[in-house]
Amino acid sequence: MAEGSPDGESNGREKSFTQNRVSYLNFLYGDQLGGVDLGELSESQKDLLVYGITHKKKHFLAMVREHFEDFTYLRPYHLLLDADTYVRYLNVNTLNPRNLKESGSLLALPDKTKQYLTRDQYTFEELKLFADMKSRYVQLYHLLSCPKSDDRLRVIREAVRRECLPERMEEETMARLGEMLSQKPLSKWLSEDMGHIKNLSYRQAVHLLSVWDRAARFIPGIQTGHQADFLLHNLEALKNLPDFQAVTEQMLELDHTWMELNEMLQIGEEFLRKNREGVRQFLYDGGSEIFYAFLSGMDEKEWEKARRLCVAEIAGRFRELKYYKNDLEREIALRVSEEVQKHWMENMEAKKGEFRLWEEDRLLPVMQIGEVPGHTCLSYRNGIYKKCLLSCFDANKKVAFVSVGGRLVFRAIVRLTKGTFSRVPGGGQSLQFADLIQEDMEDGVRNRREYLTLFLERPYFKGISDEKVQEAVKLTVRMLRKKAEQMGAELVLSDSYKGFALEEMQLIRAKYYMYISASKNGKQYLDSLGGMAGVQNEGSYEEGYFLLREAFVNPKTGET
Repeated sequence: MAEGSPDGESNGREKSFTQNRVSYLNFLYGDQLGGVDLGELSESQKDLLVYGITHKKKHFLAMVREHFEDFTYLRPYHLLLDADTYVRYLNVNTLNPRNLKESGSLLALPDKTKQYLTRDQYTFEELKLFADMKSRYVQLYHLLSCPKSDDRLRVIREAVRRECLPERMEEETMARLGEMLSQKPLSKWLSEDMGHIKNLSYRQAVHLLSVWDRAARFIPGIQTGHQADFLLHNLEALKNLPDFQAVTEQMLELDHTWMELNEMLQIGEEFLRKNREGVRQFLYDGGSEIFYAFLSGMDEKEWEKARRLCVAEIAGRFRELKYYKNDLEREIALRVSEEVQKHWMENMEAKKGEFRLWEEDRLLPVMQIGEVPGHTCLSYRNGIYKKCLLSCFDANKKVAFVSVGGRLVFRAIVRLTKGTFSRVPGGGQSLQFADLIQEDMEDGVRNRREYLTLFLERPYFKGISDEKVQEAVKLTVRMLRKKAEQMGAELVLSDSYKGFALEEMQLIRAKYYMYISASKNGKQYLDSLGGMAGVQNEGSYEEGYFLLREAFVNPKTGET
């Protein structure tokens, strides 16, 4: 459009009018923005100033004048420039310079959130929180009857931090939850009323609180999070029972999840009759909940693997299945003496203060490694690699767990395999021209030797300080180093541990070729070796950088 066109003149007059309007109102109401250059402000910024001037928000205007640069940073999509916010929800006179600066990183509230804003006024802290949280948490906030906003904020911040609300919750159920959380925060419910329930998640606690009127009498008898799941899934069927002891006595007849699971697994009635106590313990420990969730959405060819694991567990023979005959040697393609196998199969444990560390190879605890201590891709519920989970029951795999004060905070998979310092021809290795110079420099005999390797995969931790993570890692490394010594194996750590100050343990970073063992599951997830591995990867060596003993990498450094 030509610069001198009528439309161009019209736009110029409009901009000039808006600017003049702010200047005129400012002059009319006592020049509260004296000395401030209004020329480069956006329309939404000017609208807020007009509102402040005409509604006599003197404190706000004085703050804008003193911190004008922070005000100019605001954009139309920011919280403070949303007209609904300053007209309906927030008294801008209550803002301080820190609030103004923070507003530059807060987005305007979406309409889905605004539908729950039923109160006349909100503090900046409340709106700041609403701007960063999902609408269902805003809905819950407005169902809290705590008289003080600080108390309501404390409750809802904890709920947001723990991500404990399900995606969908009926209004009536949400209202009941609001009533319960108005009495005390979720953490207090967990410590005071549900503290005896092991591995109970915040989300499970939320579900229990939302049906507390029907569930309360069963709570004292529940011992695990999976029993809580059983209660929640079968609450209607339990309405005539007095307590959880009565529930356990009738668990086989009451557990609808078990009935659906057995429809899939087709475990024979004769076997179940002979192992009735084993079935009851399996259900009591949450087995039906875990395996039904695991198999949901899985191909039917996975059902037979699950059936064999469940049958062995129910019959009390799971350990026999896991370490069956010479499976370990076949998996790692290496002769392993009976003494070494015995040391490998023995689960070590260590304690230091409030820390407890142990090796775990049981069925149901290991099935939960994608949920405890935190959600990962191996979650038996919805992990994207949950089809790899059953590989954890190969003979050469275990899990190291650490708890602090009885709360599980750390886990890492431990694999017994083998490794070498040079590329080994064979499965999975590409053909290439030889590096003759490098070959001459290497000690050929040593570098081509295969070493029995105890490999610690990357760690997962949750709800623990950085300082305690460091301590947990060091405890784990010390215990596994002792185990490796007993077995005549080398302890090798994932490269993920390079930031944990392990130099004092004489560990250095070096190239190593790690053997990808065979898996009875056919698919396995190798945290430190590229993720999911299939049958085509088995029997090959994967090159990578790991943490190894300095004396193992450079034997000459230990010579006198």
